[in-house]
Amino acid sequence: MIRLPALLALALLAAPAGAQTRPGSDVQLVPDHLTFESAPTFNVKDCLLAGGRVETYPLTGGRSCNMPTSDGGQTCHTGADCESYCLSETHTCHPWQSLGAGCHGLIEDNGRAVTLCVD
Repeated sequence: MIRLPALLALALLAAPAGAQTRPGSDVQLVPDHLTFESAPTFNVKDCLLAGGRVETYPLTGGRSCNMPTSDGGQTCHTGADCESYCLSETHTCHPWQSLGAGCHGLIEDNGRAVTLCVD
């Protein structure tokens, strides 16, 4: 049975009405709480010029600027060794600040291996 809060969350994801954008920007970041009202914006050109890449969230259609890390590809043993994430399959630091959509094997700061799925 789907509960009312779950239906409300789905409605928020499907209806980005009222989203604010900065002049010169056509992109809206998707905040953690899944509403578009107070989501920060960014300029696509500024993102790309700074070395970032524009990514789209499949579930919401929102986009964000993902910046590279300074330690991407370096060997790691725990998440504390990395600016973003320690990948469990390769024991290397993730090259970007945010993970892309899908499931990722990570090593937490305490050394425990976990799987994190992002949609």
